[in-house]
Amino acid sequence: YQLTARYDLPVVQYDFAALREENESDAAGSLSTTADTVNITEALAELAQNNAEAADFVADYPNRQNYLGRSIDLASDVLIGQVPLLLQWDKRWGYTIYGNDVAGLTACGPTALSMAAYYLTGGDPKMTPDKIIQFALDNGYCAPGNGSYWSLIYQGGEDLGLDVWEIDKGYASVKEELEGGHVIICLVGPGAFTTDGHFIVIAGMDSDGKLIINDSNSRTRSEKTWDYYEIYDQIDTMWTLC
Repeated sequence: YQLTARYDLPVVQYDFAALREENESDAAGSLSTTADTVNITEALAELAQNNAEAADFVADYPNRQNYLGRSIDLASDVLIGQVPLLLQWDKRWGYTIYGNDVAGLTACGPTALSMAAYYLTGGDPKMTPDKIIQFALDNGYCAPGNGSYWSLIYQGGEDLGLDVWEIDKGYASVKEELEGGHVIICLVGPGAFTTDGHFIVIAGMDSDGKLIINDSNSRTRSEKTWDYYEIYDQIDTMWTLC
């Protein structure tokens, strides 16, 4: 039996009534706590309650057919020399069904792998999240009800032409890999990023030795830098990709 990691609601809880003020748009204003009047699933309503950043994605769920099947170009999302921050609930791919729900709720694994692969291949259009989501579905890496098998990262990454290996949790190992231009995908447990299991990307290290983390479920958490020992106890497994 192979363990899995799935999207889980963030630890920080939001007051649903305050979402209009917290979110950049007024999208959350159209949602109710039950969401049954606007054709939004209970799980999506809960996402909006707990993550104001995703409220616009949730509010537009009834119009999801407008986004499915479109060609995706990430050129405007990417800064040269940086691992792109891609969000699992981006409307361009987040409404795709992945496992038992939409990718915006379940596809942290494919989105993390996409960030790493797109960067390491110099922007290969076959490495966009929609393509990696489909790759995971086609090759048995999706674990219905739980997100993705761990093998999506270490075997799926190699299937995509990358070199992937597991590394230990020591700070020295992390520093060495990042200084070598590699990208690290990390499976974390309960703590700053999740209450269950979640894949994040360690995209680099700043001049103070703090980690640059791309979290597919949060711009806010991705915009700060992290002391390694803030997350050390939450780390389950790490793989380096190059």
